[in-house]
Amino acid sequence: MMIGGIVLLVVVLIGAFMLMSRKGPASSSQTSNSPTLAPTQAAIQEGTKAEEKTEGAIKSFEVDGANFKFTPSTFTVNEGDTVKITFKNTQGFHNFSLDEFNAKSKTISAGQEDVLQFVASKKGTFQYYCAVGTHKAMGMVGTLTVN
Repeated sequence: MMIGGIVLLVVVLIGAFMLMSRKGPASSSQTSNSPTLAPTQAAIQEGTKAEEKTEGAIKSFEVDGANFKFTPSTFTVNEGDTVKITFKNTQGFHNFSLDEFNAKSKTISAGQEDVLQFVASKKGTFQYYCAVGTHKAMGMVGTLTVN
């Protein structure tokens, strides 16, 4: 019985020692994590600011072309914005043309896309259209407004 008591006492002492050892590093771990969090948060904030600047400078739009219509048929940007248009043809054979900014996509078949980019350098309301055959006359037009 005395041997059992000694074994139990040793097990309890070892457990207490391990528990105390664990608390020590956890506390120092928390202390050492505090300085690490500040740079991480700063890095995240800087990354967010950079994204905001990029999005403020470039306005991106997806424009779908189908038989005799664009979707969306209107969009608005501010003067000085860089406009990036991903023209996706969903039906037929079309292109995207915006004469005032010398912006024109390739003429593409259904399932294809083309990307064009320009600077909205003047205010006003401008018509974009499909320059294939009589598509413009058949109503394949849209409006870009530059504020």
